[in-house]
Amino acid sequence: MRFNTNRLIAGFAAFVMIISVLPMAAFAAEPDIQIGTLSELLDFSAEVNGGNTYEGKTVVLTADIALGGEVSPWTPIGTSANPFKGTFDGGNHVVSGLYIASGPDVGFFGFVSGGNIRNLVVDGSVSGSSNVAGIVGKLTAGNITDCGNRADVRGGSAVGGVAGYLNGACMVSGCYNSGNITGTTGYIGGVTGQHWRAGEVTNCYNVGTVTGPGTVGGISGGHKAASGTVLTNCYNAGEVINSAASVNNHGSVLGGKGTAENCYDLSGSEFRGVGYLGTDVNSVTSLEATALGSAFADDIDGLNSGYPVLKWQTRVPDLIITTYEQFKAFADEVNGGNTFEGKLVRLDVNLYLGGRNNPWTPVGTKSNKFCGTFDGGYHVISGLYIASGSDVGLFGYVSGGTVRNLVVEGSVSGSSNAAGIVGYLDGGKISSCGNRADVRGGSAVGGVAGYLNGACTVSGCYNSGSISGTTGYIGGVTGQHWRAGEVTDCYNIGTVEGPATVGGVSGGHKAASAVLANCYNAGSVVDSKNSNNIGAVVGASRGKNTNCFYIKGTGTDSKAGITEVEALSVSDLSSAFADGETYPVLAWEGYVCTDAPVRPAFVESSELSARLAGYIRAAVNSTKAHSEITGSLLGNEGYMAGASSTATDWMALAMGRFGYFDEGNYSFLVDDGTGYEDYLAAMKAYIEKTYAANRGILHSAKATEWHRAVVAIAALCGDPMDSGRYNGKPIDLIADGSYNNALKAGPGTQGINGWIWGLISMDTGMYEVPADAKYTRERFITEILKMQLTDGVNGSEYGGWVLGGYGSRSDVDITAMAVQALAPYYNDETVYTYTNGNSKKEVSKTVRQCVDEALDRLGSMLNGNAGFSSWNTNNAESISQVIVALCSLGIDPAKDGRFITSDGKTLLDGLL
Repeated sequence: MRFNTNRLIAGFAAFVMIISVLPMAAFAAEPDIQIGTLSELLDFSAEVNGGNTYEGKTVVLTADIALGGEVSPWTPIGTSANPFKGTFDGGNHVVSGLYIASGPDVGFFGFVSGGNIRNLVVDGSVSGSSNVAGIVGKLTAGNITDCGNRADVRGGSAVGGVAGYLNGACMVSGCYNSGNITGTTGYIGGVTGQHWRAGEVTNCYNVGTVTGPGTVGGISGGHKAASGTVLTNCYNAGEVINSAASVNNHGSVLGGKGTAENCYDLSGSEFRGVGYLGTDVNSVTSLEATALGSAFADDIDGLNSGYPVLKWQTRVPDLIITTYEQFKAFADEVNGGNTFEGKLVRLDVNLYLGGRNNPWTPVGTKSNKFCGTFDGGYHVISGLYIASGSDVGLFGYVSGGTVRNLVVEGSVSGSSNAAGIVGYLDGGKISSCGNRADVRGGSAVGGVAGYLNGACTVSGCYNSGSISGTTGYIGGVTGQHWRAGEVTDCYNIGTVEGPATVGGVSGGHKAASAVLANCYNAGSVVDSKNSNNIGAVVGASRGKNTNCFYIKGTGTDSKAGITEVEALSVSDLSSAFADGETYPVLAWEGYVCTDAPVRPAFVESSELSARLAGYIRAAVNSTKAHSEITGSLLGNEGYMAGASSTATDWMALAMGRFGYFDEGNYSFLVDDGTGYEDYLAAMKAYIEKTYAANRGILHSAKATEWHRAVVAIAALCGDPMDSGRYNGKPIDLIADGSYNNALKAGPGTQGINGWIWGLISMDTGMYEVPADAKYTRERFITEILKMQLTDGVNGSEYGGWVLGGYGSRSDVDITAMAVQALAPYYNDETVYTYTNGNSKKEVSKTVRQCVDEALDRLGSMLNGNAGFSSWNTNNAESISQVIVALCSLGIDPAKDGRFITSDGKTLLDGLL
């Protein structure tokens, strides 16, 4: 049973102010020298070569520098007589136009002894006799970190892209070479040439061609003495060429002595991985970044022809998110029209969204799409809760954008295009994402993506949540594909259920061709109506399925390219997978952050929550004192005697609503002993008694009797779909009061109130409306919209609503309640066509258009005291209703100009 008590009723207004918490900046110590021009760089080089070693000093490059190329050959920094001994930080800048024609110990730096070179990329051409490289010609007991060489390098012996000759305990880490490296003698390597004594090369790669007659390696030429070079987490994708008549210590990764651990060859080389030892490394045709370790990232931006890149090579984010408030502000900005096209947004923490206490508004709508790149950084977003709408998920609508490296947990429900990660994906990409949320909907329902239009790709993703739909195209990972698309290296272990076109991995492809490759399903696939197109892997396929599997017992699937197996191993799939406890998992799952999540301020002990707690407790204590009640309030006999029939339900709602879910458990913030469970039991007893006396009717005229009971029971952690027994069956207040309303005249017996509260009660949780229901959600919405009054402002014909549904002047309370009911559909692009009951005109509008008109009308009724008057008196209840309405839309009541007086008063001032 799932429920959501999002609305605080009549006088108990719950509101959340957005507080932006900016992370403190971390400042490094001031450098000893900063270089920002070629002139300053030349001065620095001359100082080093003149004898200033800069030992203990830090030099920082603050800009890209263009050298003179062949017109002005470069003199390397540091010589054997005057080596550089300090720290040079390139600041991730590029030095281009590097040109050196001859000499030993040559490179951008010639000789470095005990120094450190980091965060630098060079480009150009370097030639020399020996100890030749792009970054450092000769390195003695020093370190080179996070550097890249794009220069072509030629020499005799000890020739490398990053370092030529390395003496002693040197460390080269996080470096790459993309230049062509050529030597005429020996010890030629893509990253390092020759090592003497101990040394390490870690987290490096080469994509350039490496040529030489002997002791040649794609990463390192090799070690000449002592214990040997250690290569760890490296790969070579560049061609290794033997320029001699016979093979002499040529290796696809390492030429001479040394060891290679977790190293890979993607070059298809004819040589063994380690030439001197004649041993192999992992020869593969493709490689995921996760196989190499945390220093690497997938080449999402096409920097390296699809090969893994070092994380420092990836783009600097345009926005970094470290708090809930920042994530919510990002979502609001997208939904307000900022597409973030061409921008990178990165999540740096695990986040908890608030669960049922704080329903989530998806990022992106059909009108305001997300078009950028969102990198979750292998973090987890938990507490995702969405109760209704179309195009729903953490992201609602993504067009041409990318969502990657993210896991979500929670529950999602929608009418169509529903998923945990992206509801509607239009020509975009989802990679390395996992859905742990339960997802329910009508059509196009998936764990990772609901509806996929155009050439979408979903790769390296999984689903472990329960996925169910009521119409068709239901899949564990993806729901419905339209036109071409690809789903590769994905798996599902969750239960998938639906009446038609249901698949363990994908619901199906409705048109053209799509590709499903290297995927498997280990979750149960349930046919809810004995229909067609039910597959253990894919429901309906007009595309190509390659190397896909399903575990025996999960269903059946006889389509080409799909195989039933009793067990599955990584070798059956691709390098994207790793061993799991029962079935293979995706390699990136080992890097998912396990830190405690950052929580919204309203769940924490903030000043606001403390004040609200004080207000609620004061109201409870005042009521108890006035009625001379000691002990439990809700458990008092007088209160329980009126359960489910009087205003005591509103007190139960307010007290029950003031709490929060955490890890599946609900905590009441107002201590009332056993009062909550006692009152809930009393409500059930009253409902059973009344049903028995009135033949299954709670009230002969008021549908809102059911609705009030629903929201109160939900607030007390009860189940409105099982609120006692009648004729041996559970009493379902949702069905009897809303979609199958038991009254002859239906929910509209009370006018607009019945439609408003019927919709609110259905949306207190993920309550499914059956296809054969008398009253659909769309009917409830339409009935509310058609009663909109014709008292609009700011050029609009239409305004708000009034009790009874028809009149000439909008009522604040009814208008605010109508907005609350419509809020979950505010971002739904469905156009409703109906005849307005007041203007008698045919109208075609979205919910958003109607709600915006109503908000304008509410704003026009604000008085000078930042409140709303009833009989010339400020009415706290009306203010509360408007605050709740605004918050249900994600609007800050203290910032919306329509609800701020000319002298700066806000609704909060009017209320408090």
